[in-house]
Amino acid sequence: MSLTVYTNVDLTSRNTLGLRSFARFGGTFETARDLSALFELAQRDCLNIFPLGSGSNVLLDTWIDGIVLSSRDRGVEIDGARVTAGAGLEWDELVQITLARNLFGLENLSGIPGTVGAAPMQNIGAYGVELSDVIVGVEVFDLVNKQISFFDQDACRFGYRTSYFKTDQSGQYLITKVVLELSRRFSPVLEYPDLAHLPESDIASGYALRDAVLNIRNRKLPDYRVRGNAGSFFKNPFVTESLAQDLLSKGVRAYSVDNRFKVSAAALIEAAGLVGTQIGGGRISSKHALVLENTGQATLADILKLAAYIRSEVREQFGVQLEVEPQGLKGSPQNTTDP
Repeated sequence: MSLTVYTNVDLTSRNTLGLRSFARFGGTFETARDLSALFELAQRDCLNIFPLGSGSNVLLDTWIDGIVLSSRDRGVEIDGARVTAGAGLEWDELVQITLARNLFGLENLSGIPGTVGAAPMQNIGAYGVELSDVIVGVEVFDLVNKQISFFDQDACRFGYRTSYFKTDQSGQYLITKVVLELSRRFSPVLEYPDLAHLPESDIASGYALRDAVLNIRNRKLPDYRVRGNAGSFFKNPFVTESLAQDLLSKGVRAYSVDNRFKVSAAALIEAAGLVGTQIGGGRISSKHALVLENTGQATLADILKLAAYIRSEVREQFGVQLEVEPQGLKGSPQNTTDP
């Protein structure tokens, strides 16, 4: 058995926002079969189990009265163009491994922080590519029925920054492995505006495109290792055609996606004059309006109050309701409440 459990675990360094947090128990495991041994402890003390990867897309409460569980499985198996990766592997490490094996499809997703196991939860995406474009399915451990299952792509119910595991059945399944189908042929996806006009040298190979994506990310997004943050804090909202026209009259342009109108949440925050706004230790980044930073001593309450203020101002000025992207863990709501 490869299950290890600790008590009174400090999670402050386990979330990229750098929020001070402790858990009653913390555990690590190798395989889904190891998890059955965990339930004696959980059932005895009536504890909930909370999966946690690198903490790059979560809002941690100060005290988590349960078991925070992380995978140590960093294995990668490759069969042709099919890749099976353990949940504990860092996502960007998987991108590098696949490129080294001349497998393509993940280049646009380079540099995204977090683990492989966390990636399907919110269907990670960047620069015109989403995980759902290449995923075959995921192996999960059912925390309710105590069994291993496999969800194919359809069963995962992927959507824009969401999935079955984030919405309908949040908390029931712990993702243990992810299976991808990549390509042996490099065919760059360049429709996203930041990539559309790259020089030929930047799209000559998978490695070149990866470097270009990393350079763009470094230029546009603040580094969480320098200033704690959870990346993009709000989803880009869809709006009606009439609202899109109204926003255009106010200097905010919507763009068409599958016969729907989507608007940049960052553009709305900027147009609302909110960049640089600070509440307690939480601040809207001056480098990217979608990023809420921890200036050093931010609490969860600071971040939630700041997010609620942003949502209120954007709704009042533009009639658009922003949705929070990071998930809450034990007492931290997925969507901030309105003030």
